[in-house]
Amino acid sequence: MLLNDILNKLRQWDKRSNQWFSKNFSVLLFEIVLVVIFVFFIDYMMNIITISDQVKKESVTEQILMSQAGLMLLVVLLLLFNSFLMLYLFNNILRISGLLKNLDYNLGRRQAPRESDI
Repeated sequence: MLLNDILNKLRQWDKRSNQWFSKNFSVLLFEIVLVVIFVFFIDYMMNIITISDQVKKESVTEQILMSQAGLMLLVVLLLLFNSFLMLYLFNNILRISGLLKNLDYNLGRRQAPRESDI
């Protein structure tokens, strides 16, 4: 019986470590990719702002194109923030799911009281 308890505990720790590695490293990789995209986006946005100073006031077409570029930058920024929010929510859902599984496992190991004990 002692050997079975040790093996069950070892399986539980192996399963936990596997879940931790798979969840945390995939989320971390996605976070790094989002941060790199965000840095490139900020650089591109600064270039657009610099170019907008050189737009001629008489050219209506250039002004419309610059305003559209600014609006598209705003849309892309909102999409990036949405990606960060979704990643945050997904990470929290994974953590709560793992916590509930561990809680279920630990509560399932407890034995129900016997009728002779009551």
